[in-house]
Amino acid sequence: MDFGGGSVNSDKVISGSKIVGTPLYSAVGATSNSQRTLTQLAQEQFTGFAPNSGALLEIIGARTVGQFVTVPNVASDGFTIAAALNESVSRTATELVKINDSKAIPAPSQTELEQVNKIESTKDEMGRIFFDSGLPTPTRLYDLRSPVKSSWVSASASVRNYAPGTIIYLTITSDPIVISEAVVDEFGNAQVTGVFPANVFGNGAHSIRVIGRRLIDGVVADANGEIKISNEAMNEIRKFDMQSNATVRYIGYNVSGGTSIAIRVVRLRSLLPWWILWLIVWTVIIGLIVKQSGRTMQKRDLIIGSGLIILSALPSQYYGWTEIAYSVMYWGEGLTVIGLVLWWRTPKL
Repeated sequence: MDFGGGSVNSDKVISGSKIVGTPLYSAVGATSNSQRTLTQLAQEQFTGFAPNSGALLEIIGARTVGQFVTVPNVASDGFTIAAALNESVSRTATELVKINDSKAIPAPSQTELEQVNKIESTKDEMGRIFFDSGLPTPTRLYDLRSPVKSSWVSASASVRNYAPGTIIYLTITSDPIVISEAVVDEFGNAQVTGVFPANVFGNGAHSIRVIGRRLIDGVVADANGEIKISNEAMNEIRKFDMQSNATVRYIGYNVSGGTSIAIRVVRLRSLLPWWILWLIVWTVIIGLIVKQSGRTMQKRDLIIGSGLIILSALPSQYYGWTEIAYSVMYWGEGLTVIGLVLWWRTPKL
């Protein structure tokens, strides 16, 4: 097994499902040797495989398939959430993962809930794949007290070319809540449907994601038993969510007739558009300079200035939403509120 520091005989590091006294998946994630950026992964050679032998590439990660927002002090409505999910499909759908249907429904009975929201794995299996995706430990909807009188939403998603026999999870984040699970069939396809109450989540922006395993075959070690990740495989890794992790595993034969496994944790990170916030800051600063210039400010001027401050915040809301950079959205909203207060309340010096 190769965790980034060279091949090690598994008999020396593994006892059952543990590695040096720590759960296997936790040890991989906690080992800095196994972590790579996309650039580092593209340059790496994986060694220890049998010359000219085939191998499999397994990729574990999360993919956003829908978005919605819950507003403070406003009761969430199933129709609004379903409409937001359907609107986001055109931006988030890929040929691999997409939402097929989302709609508001009456509150289901306990029997109906158990029939729709499937459980196909243990909590340990579920925690492992979320850890490999760089996400916090999830909670199942079953473990939460659902509001009986809440408006409910039904969402169905499908996947293609995932690893047969593995489990996919339909999840709502930021704090992951698993609403349903499904087993991938022998052709690599699966459809998962889950229902959830509109009022079970906190205020703010939320993403509905599918977490699962993909399998890429056709990988061959060269005459030296080395494997270099292909451009096609790199493109497949990039299909998972930014600001998360993707765990990749090369699995193939070694020269001793056994199996070699090379594991890497790829940190998928993109630069957040923080520069957009400067539009708000400079609009407020220029406005305050104008206000302190000695010119008499009428109520009409204050209203026009407020409109310009709000206008300067729109890019942060748009890019924060479409790029799933919710922290930029929240900062933009906060700076806008501060700017409006300063604009209206700051007295002339």
